[in-house]
Amino acid sequence: MFRSLHMKLMLIMVLLILALMTVVGSFLVNSVVSYYLTDFYEQMQDIFSDTDFSTALQTPGENEEDPVAAVKALMEANVGSLGVDNHNRNYYILDQYARYLDGSDSEGGQLLEMTPNLTAALNGQSGYRSDVAVDYMDVAVPFQRGDGHYIIYIRDNRETVTQLNNQLFLIIVE
Repeated sequence: MFRSLHMKLMLIMVLLILALMTVVGSFLVNSVVSYYLTDFYEQMQDIFSDTDFSTALQTPGENEEDPVAAVKALMEANVGSLGVDNHNRNYYILDQYARYLDGSDSEGGQLLEMTPNLTAALNGQSGYRSDVAVDYMDVAVPFQRGDGHYIIYIRDNRETVTQLNNQLFLIIVE
C-alpha cells in the first residue's frame, strides 16, 4: 500500500501537519486561558486598589442603617467596571464568616464553596490567587465598614474561556 515514494511523502506530510496542529492548538488553548486569567486578576486588582472605590466601600454614609444595602448599591453602580453580567460573573457580599448576605446571584450565594481566596479573606488578606486547574476565577476582598466586617467575593465561572477554547478546537480540527 505504501510502496510508492509519493505515498510515503504524503503520509509524512500528513503526520507532520497533524503534529504541528497539535502543538499550535495546545499553545492557543493555553494562551487563551492564560490571557483570561491575567486579564481577570489585573482588572480586579485595578478596581479594588482604586482609592475612590476603596474609600466608598469602607466609609459609611450619614445615618446609614443598612450597610449591606449601601455596599450593594455601590457594587451595582460598578458592575460595568467589574465585568459582572449576572450570568458568568457575579459578586457576593459576605459577612466576616463568609455567610452570604446579598449579591447579584442569590441562589449561587447560598451554595458558595470555600476557596483558597475566600479562606485568605477570612484571615484578613485579599485573595487574588489564580489556579489554571479549577473551573472558576475568583477574588475575595475583606473590608470594614463602620463596625461591621465584610467580604466582597467575585466569582467567574470561566464559561467564556471554555466557549472560546471549544471554538478554537473546532477550527483546528476542521
